[in-house]
Amino acid sequence: MDLSTVVRYYVDRMLKEVPGMKVLLLDADTTRIVSTVYSQSEILEQEVYLVERLDADRRDQLFHLKVRLKAYLCHVIHNYAQQ
Repeated sequence: MDLSTVVRYYVDRMLKEVPGMKVLLLDADTTRIVSTVYSQSEILEQEVYLVERLDADRRDQLFHLKVRLKAYLCHVIHNYAQQ
């Protein structure tokens, strides 16, 4: 298996575990990785309606969305250093 197949399998499995609408919160590294494996259309087909960066300065308050949270976090040193 190549790396893109592994990443695709992992993200597919993660997204299929949560039914309905989804939100992806990604750091800079994960955003680059996911964007190399998925197109925006493919992400939408998985019912992901919002992709947001964790380090975004401004976030819209979307109180009308009912979200079930399932977090998959990767510990990366520079993510902690930025806080």
